[in-house]
Amino acid sequence: CPSMAGSNGSLETSRARRRSSGDISEVNEDIPRAWGTVERTFKAFCGIKPGMDGKTFAKLCKDANMVDKSLTKTDVDLIFAKVVQKGGRRIGLEHFDAALELIAEKKGMRLEDVWSHVRCCGGPVLTSTKAETVRFYDDKSTYTGTHAQGGPDPGRKGRGTGLTWSATTPSSAGVPNSPRDFETIMSLPGLPSALTSVGSIDDGRRGTGRVGSLSEKKIAQQLRGKDGTVEDTFRAYCANKPDLDGKSFVKLCKDCEIVDDVFTQIDADLIFAKVVSRGHRRITLHQFELALRMMAQKKGVEEDEIFRRVAESEGVLHAGTQADYVRFFDDKSTYTGTHLYGGPDNTQRSSFDQLWSSDLRPDNATDDRLPDMVVTKIAEISPTAGGGGRAERPAAPKAQPRARLAITAKSKPPQGKSDDFTMVFTDVQGSTSLWEANPRAMEMALRLHDATIRQVLAKHSGYEVTTEGDAFQIAFHDTCDAVAFCLDTQAELLRCEWPAATLQHPDAAASSDGAWRGLRVRMGLHSGRPASVTKHEVTGRTRYAGPSVAMAKAIEGVCHGGQIIMSASSFYLIDGLLTLLGTPQVVDLGEHILEGHGLTEDASRTGCAGRAKVQLIQLVPDALAHAYSCEDQEDPSSFTGGRLFPPIDSEQRVLPGFVESPAGPSITLCFVFTQGARELVATDPMLANQSLGLLRGYLRDVLRNAGDGSGYECQEDEGAFMLAFANMLDAAVFSILLQRKLPHLQWPEGLKMRGPNTARGLRVSIGALSGGYTSRRPHASTGRADYFGTIVNRTARIAAAAHPGQVLLGGDTPIDPAATSRLPGLQWQQPPALPGYPQMVSQPTLASQPAMPQPPVATAAAPSLLYPGITGWKVGQPGQPVQHPMVQPQGAPAPGRPAPGSLPNAPAGAPGWSLQRLGAFALKGIDSPIVLTELRLFDEGGNFESFPDPKTKGRVSA
Repeated sequence: CPSMAGSNGSLETSRARRRSSGDISEVNEDIPRAWGTVERTFKAFCGIKPGMDGKTFAKLCKDANMVDKSLTKTDVDLIFAKVVQKGGRRIGLEHFDAALELIAEKKGMRLEDVWSHVRCCGGPVLTSTKAETVRFYDDKSTYTGTHAQGGPDPGRKGRGTGLTWSATTPSSAGVPNSPRDFETIMSLPGLPSALTSVGSIDDGRRGTGRVGSLSEKKIAQQLRGKDGTVEDTFRAYCANKPDLDGKSFVKLCKDCEIVDDVFTQIDADLIFAKVVSRGHRRITLHQFELALRMMAQKKGVEEDEIFRRVAESEGVLHAGTQADYVRFFDDKSTYTGTHLYGGPDNTQRSSFDQLWSSDLRPDNATDDRLPDMVVTKIAEISPTAGGGGRAERPAAPKAQPRARLAITAKSKPPQGKSDDFTMVFTDVQGSTSLWEANPRAMEMALRLHDATIRQVLAKHSGYEVTTEGDAFQIAFHDTCDAVAFCLDTQAELLRCEWPAATLQHPDAAASSDGAWRGLRVRMGLHSGRPASVTKHEVTGRTRYAGPSVAMAKAIEGVCHGGQIIMSASSFYLIDGLLTLLGTPQVVDLGEHILEGHGLTEDASRTGCAGRAKVQLIQLVPDALAHAYSCEDQEDPSSFTGGRLFPPIDSEQRVLPGFVESPAGPSITLCFVFTQGARELVATDPMLANQSLGLLRGYLRDVLRNAGDGSGYECQEDEGAFMLAFANMLDAAVFSILLQRKLPHLQWPEGLKMRGPNTARGLRVSIGALSGGYTSRRPHASTGRADYFGTIVNRTARIAAAAHPGQVLLGGDTPIDPAATSRLPGLQWQQPPALPGYPQMVSQPTLASQPAMPQPPVATAAAPSLLYPGITGWKVGQPGQPVQHPMVQPQGAPAPGRPAPGSLPNAPAGAPGWSLQRLGAFALKGIDSPIVLTELRLFDEGGNFESFPDPKTKGRVSA
């Protein structure tokens, strides 16, 4: 997913270099770099981790003897912060390269010397304290018991017992690698007869007829005690599993009173370790019988005694504290009232109760009986099977014991004292026409609709304020519960068993893709503290009023059926919780002006009561979302499927949303990078917030009003902007207006005093490229348009190659010569005014509008013509006034038509612009070269700022 952090590794490298100092030139490719050893040192310090963190980077610098007075530990931390990717904690190899360059610059030494320090380091220097010698631990010749054979490891345990063997004896030849396997143990030579009887028993069960001693016969016949068999006891301790673990085996021995002074709990663990198969933790019934024989041998008793104790076991013994006797609880003769019949949750009722119930609702009363589908939804019982005549009333299921309601804050009506307080308004689309078409079916459908909403409402701790027909007004303690309620309700309504007559109506018909079925309910929500919280005089229900409640109602008023819309301020309250909510699809609908009763305006628009500006966000359940990434411009059928909604009907759209973002076979992407923005954020966050806030505000004003208004902001991250335009001409107009105005903004004095790079404020580099994209879909977290394809990486590379203050356009002919004739001067395009509503952006005066001179064209004597057919400037020396404009013999503007790049009736000496082809350049990470064209800006004196060659891998052709 391309983002401002970048999804391509090459883009990350460019970003890392740009972050490190704001303007790091491309490393000379001709320098012989011993990357082999430097890379090995980097990997040695990284270990098994995918990258190097700040602590390891500081240790590398210390071990490489680079930390001294000229490069302190603080400098090392700052350098790491410059090159690390935003949001990340580790750097890769190429980011490490950029860090070494900054270290060389900081220490004032050659880069090759820094590499030499890193190579000589080799790897991390580890220091520790060596413990003193402990004879009985370090001298293994003193080991005894099982430790003399290697210790009680998970391998062969119990060496030296009757079940062990020597790897050097001839009898061990051919023994499998699993010495604790049951079949292997039983086949070992020299096994005592007391242990091989299990094998005889197994053979006897298979029909061989081999039955040995009396004990063998009893086991073969499943020896029974007074309460069961050995197998019954084994199954009881297995706890519904086919085999027995070690913990349960020890408890069985204790419960059967086998554990005593002679046979301890440790002996039980050792026997379990001997019989369990290698690599396993549980034993089967056959292995359990073998363990019982080994217990008898250990205790020196008959096998029958051990088997009898196990067979007579009453199962798992649970020890606990018995409560004292309480008369009014234990003596049921003292019970009164409903507890005489088993309590309020008992389904058995007395004859008097049944008679009283039948009087209230006789069996033959059919008029007031709810439809089966409503009964199913409310009581969660299955409808009766169809048959002749009226279906019998389904028997009520046995009620489960009622769980005590937890006394929490959410079990009470919201008090509205938090900004998380959220109001939800719902309404059914086309309810009037549904009532007119079939009143009986609509009544049944509306009952099902109400039951579904109330069922989901209880699940998410919502409070039903009031209903008005088919509309609900619901309050929630926090935004997360409100959003979860809306998403679950849309999914539940889709699964309801709607009447057949309702599904035949256009406003409730089912779609072939399963995204639509039944009543279509629109939902609007907004968060904020209500102005008043009161009690209704008649119903006693809590009521809420105020601008936040009116905003939720206004948002619901612009929704379509099946659509969930919330304000952006409410959406920010669930930031990071989308995964918990089922990962719904987020779609930005843009900024709109809504009208409604009780709305108040911002302080800048007092007197405009009843209207408010708000950014809207649409949420769609993941299972019902439309696949925007599968849309094909040449295939109209790809624009269907899932839940797609028409544009909302608001009073006015102020800013475009995802649907209005540039789309089609070809668009223009534009990246704007701010010089030194990341360093400013890392070192002075308050100043960065103030300066970048000023930049964002002006850039968005220019984007909204420049050209034909096709500009769209996709993403922004600490002064790095990704923009989209319908064509290159709009991108050029935006770039000209932005670069001209930035030096004249009221930048903070603290920013100007930071150094020469910010003496005139923040400076930006701009790169633009036109072309097609692979797919366009809403961003998973913001809902804004996100473009995919090679055009994204190429445009970012072009912007990274530009110097601060420079504008580079990609392509052989970035601007169509015929398109420049449609440029009506570089002026603000004010959106149409709303009657009764003031202008949101003040109209600049004529003096403040950027004016352009009549562009001259180079002749044959002056071969600096920019593009054939496009008028431009004959450029002199950098920083010197240009020569007088000259008329191009061919392709000159027609009489009476303003020349491209100029305003109508522009005075002589007004600022102008021109296009200068720089040649084809090779960009890092891109196979084919890209032709770059510089958009030059001239002041009133005809001067322009000259820049070095773009920061690329080199020029391929002129």
